[in-house]
Amino acid sequence: MSVERDKIDVLMSVQYALEETGGVQRWAIEAKPWIELKTGGKVVVTFPKKKDDDESTLPEGCRFLGEVFRFPFQHHDNRYQASGWVNPRDVRELLVSENITPHIAHIQEPFPGIYPTGTPGVINGLPKTEDGETIPGIVGHVHVAKDHLTRKTKFCIHFVSALGYLAAIMEKFDRTLAVSQATVDTWSQFWPVEYDIIPNGINTEELTPDGSIIEEWRRNGKKTIFFTGRHDRRKGIEDLLHAYLYLRESGRNDIQLKLAGGGYMTEELKKMVRDLEIPDVEFLGNLPRENLVKAYRTADVFVGPSRDGEAFNRTDAEALSCGTMVVTTDISGHRYAFGEAKGGVVFVKPEDPEGLAKGITTVLDLSEEDRRERGREGRKHIVNNYFWPIVIGKLVRDVYQEVVAAKKNKFPSSATII
Repeated sequence: MSVERDKIDVLMSVQYALEETGGVQRWAIEAKPWIELKTGGKVVVTFPKKKDDDESTLPEGCRFLGEVFRFPFQHHDNRYQASGWVNPRDVRELLVSENITPHIAHIQEPFPGIYPTGTPGVINGLPKTEDGETIPGIVGHVHVAKDHLTRKTKFCIHFVSALGYLAAIMEKFDRTLAVSQATVDTWSQFWPVEYDIIPNGINTEELTPDGSIIEEWRRNGKKTIFFTGRHDRRKGIEDLLHAYLYLRESGRNDIQLKLAGGGYMTEELKKMVRDLEIPDVEFLGNLPRENLVKAYRTADVFVGPSRDGEAFNRTDAEALSCGTMVVTTDISGHRYAFGEAKGGVVFVKPEDPEGLAKGITTVLDLSEEDRRERGREGRKHIVNNYFWPIVIGKLVRDVYQEVVAAKKNKFPSSATII
């Protein structure tokens, strides 16, 4: 039977705990229905379980697998909760309960799950032939990018590498994927293998310029600057607050700042607003999806002030998909992802609040007609490059089908994939 018409079942193992704002987690959850539609198969997505997690919190078709381990170092000052213990027996039991013998084991962000047995536990629990050959093809998908690795991060990577964990995992991958060229540039200096770029996908049918908005944001006549994402150091939210304060102190009273999302820095950021007496700043928390889409549409400008550590930046892309202009930092992940978005994106130097303020001013001082036109140009870039069917079509055609075909050809007839 032709590989083109074979269904492909997938076990997709995410090595980070389930967090609504996590880009890797969102990739897996949003990709699942598109993969199933394209392959005709079943996709089971797993996340490591935190102590107080409950099955009822999981999206449909997702399961807990393994336990969370607090990652011992922060390569971009984000506080990881990654997979630290996966018993291979639990993998086998999960596959039995889901009635699935996967053709592909797609491991999202495999490296944080290496210690002590996260990713190896998943791999060791996969079905095998009588000769001990792993039946599913194994695909590793790396997301992290970093322009400037600290000495601490480099030391930790080299230390873990010296223990042999990483080499042992990389050798088991049939294919290694990266979410962007920035990711390739980061990791190829440590593991110079061949990477296939499979980027983030965006649901451009949901994230459109047309639809409901948040009417109350418009009633006071102020222009809205919007940010959403994790509240951690690398996201540069402090720089955004300083840029906004710079604009207000320059006499600009026609603006307001809305901050969505949350994280370990939220209270620190709120204190900063109080201490500096920054006016018209609202913390919105984690918005329900419907309200988040409305917020993207309503904003006059979306700001992505990340200092580093972005391979793509999903929120920038989502705002662009809604036709909203974006001011974002000129780091490699942003440049690779949005450099061709024409006038829809204004790039500014990272960690430069005054430059960020000037970038925001450039957008806000455009006429509404010009902003909309440039926003539409930015949306075209997202639709043409990151619409989920385009991303998943490449993943299935260029990766899954090729891996499955190679596995079938490799096994004797008595050990074909079930």
